[in-house]
Amino acid sequence: MRVIVTGAASGIGAAISRKLAAVYGPQAKLILSDLNAPALDAVARQLDGVDGCRAIAVAGDISMAQAPHELAQTARKEFGGLDALFSNVGISGRGQVIDAGIEDWDKLFAVNVRAPLFLVQAVAGLLEQSRGSVVMTTSMCGSHPSPLGPYSVTKAALVMLMKQLSVELGRKGVRVNSISPSWVETAASVQLFSNPEMRQRKESHVPLGRLAAPEELADVAAFLISRDARYVSGVDLQVDAAFANTLIYATQKEGDWDPPARRDPALSASA
Repeated sequence: MRVIVTGAASGIGAAISRKLAAVYGPQAKLILSDLNAPALDAVARQLDGVDGCRAIAVAGDISMAQAPHELAQTARKEFGGLDALFSNVGISGRGQVIDAGIEDWDKLFAVNVRAPLFLVQAVAGLLEQSRGSVVMTTSMCGSHPSPLGPYSVTKAALVMLMKQLSVELGRKGVRVNSISPSWVETAASVQLFSNPEMRQRKESHVPLGRLAAPEELADVAAFLISRDARYVSGVDLQVDAAFANTLIYATQKEGDWDPPARRDPALSASA
């Protein structure tokens, strides 16, 4: 299984890299990409050679024009092709859409939308040869407005990009899907969730009562990449423990929706 993983130095990207190495062993041939070169090298060293796995680190800014072509060339030269792409890199930013300036928009779209598109363009021919697959990391913010206004817009664009590519590349035998996580404990979110009150408030809105671990997203991504998902394409799979389904619950307090019979015994008796 020859796979490019972007955003591989930590969090979900590092977790999917470890998952693929564990599942495919000597068949795992990984090209890991991230802007954080030291952390990326550490992940590659951890995986390379374990159970026969090959892991190559290619550090760089994926939003730069030459970066996608460099990754495609590495896949072609080192492994003779490519079976899957896990496009996981992304950046965030708080604030309202109405206040976002040109630089804010350009930076967010360059990393969150343009980079995944150009990377798919660069590796599409390789994936057509292997009848491979693409998995992108989107976000539940892509389908729900949030305090991360411009970020939400870019993730909504990424969901539509995934769906469009699933049709265009599907005709050539390539599957394209995405995963939409909610709150995940990663290096990027550690400061937010280190506040016990903040953590408890977030967890209280999740039906399963806890935040996600990166490994839980990696398990889903590995399934979508695998042959077990060979008839799954064009799907944005929410991996959020049903959090996205709690809108009405979140605006209520206990007892608001109790049936009348529980509030008035007389009504129950007359019924």
